[in-house]
Amino acid sequence: MSKRKAAAFAAAVVIGAASGSAGAAKTSLGVGADYSTGDYGEDESTDIWFVPVTAKYQSDEWILKLTVPYIRITGPADVLPDVGRVGEPTTVSRTEEGLGDMLFSVTRTAYASSNLLVDLTGKVKLATADEDKGLGTGENDYSLQVDTYVPVGETTAFGTVGYKALGEPDEFELNDVWFASLGFAHKVNERSSAGAIADWREASSPRGDPRRELTVFATHKVTPVWSLQGYAVKGFSDGSPDWAAGVVVLRTLE
Repeated sequence: MSKRKAAAFAAAVVIGAASGSAGAAKTSLGVGADYSTGDYGEDESTDIWFVPVTAKYQSDEWILKLTVPYIRITGPADVLPDVGRVGEPTTVSRTEEGLGDMLFSVTRTAYASSNLLVDLTGKVKLATADEDKGLGTGENDYSLQVDTYVPVGETTAFGTVGYKALGEPDEFELNDVWFASLGFAHKVNERSSAGAIADWREASSPRGDPRRELTVFATHKVTPVWSLQGYAVKGFSDGSPDWAAGVVVLRTLE
């Protein structure tokens, strides 16, 4: 699961910071659908359906999150989800589907004031996807990141800097990578927010390219416990999809 594909889930945290929400601990469940397409430097495009189910526990200082995705991928056999091209260009194509790599993250608020919020997050990608089907690398990944949020009126600017250590498959080489993002979320009214995120990440493979993409998103609180999020993505390199779009439904548990 790429940082881009997590944008709608991350938006909930951003919007919470933008609106100054705090209080009792709460648990939420979400389900989404994401479609992306891109050539990743190949002659043929790779199309990916990504359907994540997410559970999140949030208190004033901690956020625990688990994402379990389903993936369907059609395209060249040397293109992997969230990695890109890992081998020489090929004309061999495949269509595969199944359980993707699960993602678990722990976030701790390191600093909080009226004009600055700093979060520290550790993530573990568990290699639950079938590498023989090309749904994952077959190795666990680990990442650390720092997120900062600066509210200015009804708008919150935010940025991320992080480092991801990728596993070492036998079949191909992967690189550990730095990644970063800048964005903002604007509270349109009491129920709706919108914003944009610019993402960058080093190439995960010697055969691949860095990721460069822009995500725009919007969130609407339909009821006190139901929220709807949507996003669209434009890629600007062969390490990113040409475009992508997705929607997420969130339910806060009482």
